[in-house]
Amino acid sequence: MKQQYISIRHLSKKFNKDFVLKDINAVLNSNEILGFLGPSGAGKTTTIKILTGQLKPTSGNAEILGIECDKINERIYEQIGIVTDSSGVYERMNLYDNLKYFARILNVPSENIDLLLKRIGLYEHRKKIPKDKDSVSFWQERSFTVRKYSFWMNLQTDLIHLPLMKYINF
Repeated sequence: MKQQYISIRHLSKKFNKDFVLKDINAVLNSNEILGFLGPSGAGKTTTIKILTGQLKPTSGNAEILGIECDKINERIYEQIGIVTDSSGVYERMNLYDNLKYFARILNVPSENIDLLLKRIGLYEHRKKIPKDKDSVSFWQERSFTVRKYSFWMNLQTDLIHLPLMKYINF
């Protein structure tokens, strides 16, 4: 029997008098992928914010891993990962220290950091800082902007704790 990861029932969200979500229904079981596609302003990020407990719905119900989204606790946050296009990466810290910081928050062994960086080919660049002049040119030479670095950093942070479920929003 498949485990139900997400359940959305008649979910609606209003900002002022305008609906940004209206009567959304969806179910996500284990080993399935659920995608929200649409133009900017369609409600994709709003839905993810509700599902991660960052925003309360106007009406309806949403559950993640059997817990109502407005009652999410640390046990749930340890099982999910959230990857956005603007990660809040600490731009004055190098790649390794960023990952070490988030690993500590997520109770992930620090040895996982080196393993991940070696696996994705960034181990030799772990001490680079994205805002340093030399580091910025390093990233730009490889067709990275600081914004792309932020997204990549956030994805790596998510990967070090190997969540049961992952939200990717960009």
